[in-house]
Amino acid sequence: MDHATFDLLTRRLGTTSTRRAGVGLALGAAGSALATLFDPDARVALGKNKGRGRGKNKNKNKRKKKHRPAQPAPPCPDTMTDCGEGVCVPDGECCPWEKPCGEGCIRAEECCPHTERTCQNGACVTKGACCPNERACPGGACVGKDACCPIVEEACGDECCVLGTTCSADGCCPVNDTSDVCGGACTDLTTDEHCGACGNACGACQTCRTVNGKPTCAGPDRSAPACEDCLEGEIVPATSCGTFCCGIGAECCGGGCCAAGKCRVSNGQTCCLRVIDNTQICLVQ
Repeated sequence: MDHATFDLLTRRLGTTSTRRAGVGLALGAAGSALATLFDPDARVALGKNKGRGRGKNKNKNKRKKKHRPAQPAPPCPDTMTDCGEGVCVPDGECCPWEKPCGEGCIRAEECCPHTERTCQNGACVTKGACCPNERACPGGACVGKDACCPIVEEACGDECCVLGTTCSADGCCPVNDTSDVCGGACTDLTTDEHCGACGNACGACQTCRTVNGKPTCAGPDRSAPACEDCLEGEIVPATSCGTFCCGIGAECCGGGCCAAGKCRVSNGQTCCLRVIDNTQICLVQ
């Protein structure tokens, strides 16, 4: 039996009116003490009850703290606009979380229809500018980065063909005097097979050359310094003597032409060796 139980038993025994009641109380207390010796749960319960009631008196003595009500913000002066939450701005200005729009103010995250346009992701860009996922087209329009501009562009696989080009198997092909799409492929129009137009082939002793700015099938240029000639249906170079030309197999000799290997120098003069009336004569050129 602990001290607390012994004190309680002593007080009750001293105040009982009869001897029988006192004996019963003593036996009951003894039984309780024995029970606590052999029952752990009883000892725990007894320990929990010990000191119960003293905390109640303490709590009664505690006073609850009073919370003072929030004081309202002072009003804004007559020359300022009340934004709420105690924020005042001069008349004509926007609140800190706003921005100007037209003659008034809107929330900062909104787009102003007077000066801005709204992108798909909700971002705002200046009117006339394109969103981050767009590109500009002629005339100020905007399209997606992978899209082609209307009227001025043509879709061609993964690219867009601009005016002056057309789609071919090789991609965008320039269409002009020197290039076009022939049989689905981008073709050079300055070749002998396609001279100035698809399938326009040059004939014998002709080649595709630019005449008056356009590809044209033309014969050999026999003028100096080109000095071309025709041999077996092909244009071949002749002999150029600077300001004049000599035929195929000839050589320059002084101021004229001479058969190959017949040019001589006699008495300090250049001459061409020829046979006239079975007589070899060196003619001065």
